[in-house]
Amino acid sequence: MTNDGIEILLVCEDEQVKNQLSKQSFADEIDLYTVSHNQAIKEMVKTLPDILLIVDSEDFPSMEFIQQIQSELNSSYSPVILYISYKENFIMLRDLIRIGVNDYFVLPDEIITLNERLIRMKRVLQEQKISKNEAVATTQALKKGGGQIYSFFSGKGGVGCSLLSTLYSQTMKFESTAEVLFIDLNLQYGGGDTYLGIESERSIADLIPVMNELNEQHIHNVVVKEPHSGLDLLLSPQDGEIAESIHEDHVIKLLRTCRRAYDFIIIDLPSHIDPVTFAALGESDLINYVMTLDTPSLRIYKNVNDLFQKLRLETKGRLQLVINGIEKNNELNPSDLKEFINSPVVAKIKVDKKGIYPLINKGEPIRKGAKEKKMPLVAKNVRKWVLSELK
Repeated sequence: MTNDGIEILLVCEDEQVKNQLSKQSFADEIDLYTVSHNQAIKEMVKTLPDILLIVDSEDFPSMEFIQQIQSELNSSYSPVILYISYKENFIMLRDLIRIGVNDYFVLPDEIITLNERLIRMKRVLQEQKISKNEAVATTQALKKGGGQIYSFFSGKGGVGCSLLSTLYSQTMKFESTAEVLFIDLNLQYGGGDTYLGIESERSIADLIPVMNELNEQHIHNVVVKEPHSGLDLLLSPQDGEIAESIHEDHVIKLLRTCRRAYDFIIIDLPSHIDPVTFAALGESDLINYVMTLDTPSLRIYKNVNDLFQKLRLETKGRLQLVINGIEKNNELNPSDLKEFINSPVVAKIKVDKKGIYPLINKGEPIRKGAKEKKMPLVAKNVRKWVLSELK
């Protein structure tokens, strides 16, 4: 057996499922130990497995069981947690992801996908153990056991969400070895394609017919490659009628599948809250709220925050501010925000009309290479931000 120190602890009461999983090819490459739910915590403390594979059980409610595990274990120990159920349940999936579960699989339909995921995870965990100096972006993704979802959102239109989300995605790709995907969820009008200078007939809409059996290969067949950075793009259909056919459950399924295939998923969201936007915000690990230094932007932020509370969308520890369009003539200063907003400011982007507008007007991306000698000021600000996030 070639294990290289990678261990899986399977928590399962069903003998048939135990036998089914033990016959998969991942079991030949990774040490697999099986325990009952009652013995799980004791065994985890003893062996500290790399991956925890929990099979749904009627006697042990999923949320309570996982929260019990987390409360008993040392905070410095964070295994990858994968949950296996016998039926699709998007509400349970969302709740499990929020409390720290890395992925969710349905048997028997997704047994092959689970097998492939574990084999891929084994290789990645091996690299992490072998080399502590592996690329930071990849390492961060491995610690989480899957891709990280970062959303760009603002309740006020025209503050630069599409510009910053596309530039952030490009920069993330240029500055790391991570697999990065940009998703444009401005389904009616788009926008990301304009800032990247991309024209394509392919869009998220091409995934609708296969949404029920969506896998990584379907996504790879539809993405468009940004030629300068190698960034993968899932573009908007830019069609109001098609937008109405994309639902909340489609977005959850899409993002869940993308987590398996990419280290970082960057989403550009519209300024209105609908079921699609709400689903994307709920699935996001980080929400980059973009605002400008003026009273309307501040008031709208307060209204958005109130709406989040009414909708019970938890943003504590997930929402961070990006201040765009900083210049001498701003109505407010960044320091003024401390009186009204508790969320941290992670980036301050200065005005750079001369540097970026000519490129936008010509349909060219802001960045075209990893080591550019002349980089627009906005690109420099975003690069500084990205590098700080990768540390």
